[in-house]
Amino acid sequence: MSRSANLRYAVDVTTSPLAAVLGTHCRRIRKHAGITQDDLAKVARQFGLKWTASKVRDFESGRSAPTFATVLALTAALNCVRPGVRLADLVSFDGEVTITGDFEPTGDQLAEFCGGGTWENCSAAEAFLQLSAGSVIDWSKVPGLQVPKVWGLTEERVAAGLGISTDQLCEVSLRLWDNTFSAQRDRIAGPDASAQRKGRVTRQLKGELERALADGNG
Repeated sequence: MSRSANLRYAVDVTTSPLAAVLGTHCRRIRKHAGITQDDLAKVARQFGLKWTASKVRDFESGRSAPTFATVLALTAALNCVRPGVRLADLVSFDGEVTITGDFEPTGDQLAEFCGGGTWENCSAAEAFLQLSAGSVIDWSKVPGLQVPKVWGLTEERVAAGLGISTDQLCEVSLRLWDNTFSAQRDRIAGPDASAQRKGRVTRQLKGELERALADGNG
């Protein structure tokens, strides 16, 4: 593994808001097309977006909260300046993408879905409902469920750091907090938490997990 890859996995900065992911790809595609923000704004206006260069700048910086209609119109505009652009190209990300507070699919999952795929693990929703009712779930019997994929990259990396399986991490997290590790981290850190704040909360929660495992509660 390369040094850069080692550094990427050593830092728990694997989650990004959807707006930031969209903005990053918009800027990348625009620059590859060799056009300015003002140029893109002019094309976007042809698709009903009342954009100026400053609006493009806000979007690319992740400061806006775009509607689905805006994203579709932008995809059409970008396809004009760089043919072949798809909606999936705007959402891919090497980590988890925050759609809502409780829904953080990986960028690969999101890109596959936007490219015409389906959510493979929708059957997990029934399992979550059973959990909220206090039932014990045998995850191996949930049809089509792939536990590491459902719980996300954060859980995979935390489990690896603790030397336990992702299944075990999920069980201990639910026992301690009635929540997944990443959801508990985000609940404590807050919706607008910085990467540093998330990192501190991650270390705090890992300490709680380590104590639970040492006490035989894992």
